Amino acid sequence: MKKNLLMLFCVLLSHHFCVAQINVFPDTGKVGIGTATPRGRLEVNDWIPSLVISGRKHSEAMVDNEVIGKIDFYKHYGLAYAAAIKLVHAGGTSQYAQAHLTFYTSSDQNPYTSIPLERMRITSTGEVAIGSIDPKGYKLAVNGNIRAKEIRVEPNPATWPDYVFEADYRVGTLEELERYVKINKHLPEMPTAKEVGTNGVELGEMNRLLLKKVEELTLLLIQKDKELSVEKETNKNQTQMINALDVRVNNIYKKLNN
Repeated sequence: MKKNLLMLFCVLLSHHFCVAQINVFPDTGKVGIGTATPRGRLEVNDWIPSLVISGRKHSEAMVDNEVIGKIDFYKHYGLAYAAAIKLVHAGGTSQYAQAHLTFYTSSDQNPYTSIPLERMRITSTGEVAIGSIDPKGYKLAVNGNIRAKEIRVEPNPATWPDYVFEADYRVGTLEELERYVKINKHLPEMPTAKEVGTNGVELGEMNRLLLKKVEELTLLLIQKDKELSVEKETNKNQTQMINALDVRVNNIYKKLNN
């Protein structure tokens, strides 16, 4: 550790001798590289990358703070507060307490007057909240709209409603369904508007319920189609009987008139 500090001091000292007019090592303990008025323990001011960390195997930059820490991003020579990455307490104020990692950006187009607002948070237990500070126990919670090419949900295959097509599964009648809908104003097993407004909708569970209703309606349609086929055949037979009776009646009428 001492060897590394000595090497760093030598590098800083050599750079100081090359451009001594803008590098300072004042008695206050602050070091300025490219600036004569350092605002922190170390300030590097240059158009090229201010800090480069490289290594053959592993590179690491450490921000070590007993209580809290943050990285601020400024624009226009440090005058406009544009963004920040902060550590915030995950509960309690102990210096050993867990911390959330939070990300801030400017609240409007003028970074001179705007105050960065928290946009995303990674909790100490690995949950991510976007547009919110509380993921409410979910691995990802987004307070806003999401656009994606594809969303894959992996429901429990044991509860997937293929069982609807088993021979012993009973589908209620349309009359039963009508009575239920009149009373409850929604389909059986489906959440109410109030429940959706309070709890939202689980995509996997909702797709399962919708598929179950589609399958049940399919069975009802098949049943109704069979009933219609029987009714059509009955009507056909009745029509044939009526026609045959009509012929006989006409024949009898002709004989009586003759």
